[in-house]
Amino acid sequence: MSSATWIVVAAGGGCTASSSAPAGADGAPSTAIQASAAQASAPGLIDGPVSGCGEPSTAPTRLPTALSAEPEVLADAVLAVGEGVTFGAAELAVEMRRPLMWMGEGPPEPSPELIYRRGEATQTLRGLVPGETRVVDGVRVRHRWSEERDKVWVYVTDLDCPVEHEQMDMPEPGAPLWTWLSSRAIGQAGFGHPHSTKVVLQLSRSRRGPWISLQGISRPSYANLRAMADLEEGRPLVVELGPARVFVEEVVVEAAPVHRGAEVGAAPTPVVHARVRYERGEGPPAIRFPPGEDNPCGSPSPLRSEPRRLLEAPPRVGAYHLGAGERVALGELALTMVLEPLPGPSVFDHRPPQALTRPIVRAEIDGEERTIRNMPAVLRAGETIAWITREPGADPTVVAVEAYRAACDPIVRAPLPDRPTLLWLGTAGTTQVRLGDEGGDQVFFELLREDEGPPRVAVSSVSREHGSRSLMFEANADATPVAVDTGLATIVGNWQVELGAEASGSTGPPRWYAIAIPYIPHAVDPTATDAP
Repeated sequence: MSSATWIVVAAGGGCTASSSAPAGADGAPSTAIQASAAQASAPGLIDGPVSGCGEPSTAPTRLPTALSAEPEVLADAVLAVGEGVTFGAAELAVEMRRPLMWMGEGPPEPSPELIYRRGEATQTLRGLVPGETRVVDGVRVRHRWSEERDKVWVYVTDLDCPVEHEQMDMPEPGAPLWTWLSSRAIGQAGFGHPHSTKVVLQLSRSRRGPWISLQGISRPSYANLRAMADLEEGRPLVVELGPARVFVEEVVVEAAPVHRGAEVGAAPTPVVHARVRYERGEGPPAIRFPPGEDNPCGSPSPLRSEPRRLLEAPPRVGAYHLGAGERVALGELALTMVLEPLPGPSVFDHRPPQALTRPIVRAEIDGEERTIRNMPAVLRAGETIAWITREPGADPTVVAVEAYRAACDPIVRAPLPDRPTLLWLGTAGTTQVRLGDEGGDQVFFELLREDEGPPRVAVSSVSREHGSRSLMFEANADATPVAVDTGLATIVGNWQVELGAEASGSTGPPRWYAIAIPYIPHAVDPTATDAP
């Protein structure tokens, strides 16, 4: 790598320099963000009664009438086995059912299931999580089982509005869209195409309060990003996630409806509506890091230097072959190979019963045990890196293990930077960086690598003002950089990904990765100066 100053201006999802300005003392967005919001809201708020269900529009509206009106309750009941409730021509009932397919010998015992019946048609409602709303045959169904699973609460309301919205086109630059997310109507809105770029907004709620979650897919950036932020009445919110900039402009919270869910532990939750402005994101800001002195492990620094230890293949310190019951201790890591019996034939499997096994590895790390079934796999414990695989053409009951000595400490702790800072993560070096002090604002970076594929970077933040955020992206040297907002700072993923040297004569990981991540605090303009 050259020692010249890096200036990166990437197209694609991200944020502008102005969006990195600080939040105000009262929790409102920064001056720069407020100016952007005022400009984007130029059409003005549509006053008076609003029809529709809050579908995306080119101008903001007040809360639609259909969302503020309480829906008709068709059923609110707690059912035991053999009981049911009818509404119109439909019925919900609890019956003992045995699954049609199973693994192992003999059929399992019957268990209670929630059955929806309308005429001759029936379906079993499985997979519902507590509080989730499912649309079934034109009505909304919520449910919750008791801890003993001997009775279930069902809550059915009429369906005047859809529960989700899908739009295949992303908004054009400078042409935002507004939508109302509501626990009574559209709870999820998706924009874009999953084969290119897509962002999904979802409104959720629980006893601790409402929150909004974003899931982003950016194929050019090899990014699968997530963010979550708590919602409060009277507090605007801005979340930037790769190709999208989302403004929560208004939050309306209504009293929780009274229902019988408390009989099985389902406490009433308030009705929540949020007016959201969705804009196409811009490219990450230009980022300048002056050259610095030697920084072999890439510790957080306002200067740029080559992390030479992360770009070198770590030394191999041992190679082992483990048969059934054999164990090897590698520093803080201990590995034991076990032959695990495979599940017996299912009711549809007509092969004769036979004792099939597969090799697995039980790993002990700091007193905790993990089971490795999918190989190849990578494990890290202290300064030890273990590469576990089944060698092609070798004895299928033997597992190969190669041990390497990491080049750098696995965890780095540092204060929250007050200036643009560059930090490095490496599969052969530092895999965790923790910024901030315990009990205060914090940002965590972790490099995750469990197989021979590219590693992922997980970022999570905790802030008194911004709540919690989390996101993840896959490291790829060919990716377009993507900017994400943790609430405290802008972080640019896939800004630079380096592939390190390969170990000579090794069958270990095919690539060692080093990943540079710029951290830009909201309190500074990253383009203001080249000086630290």
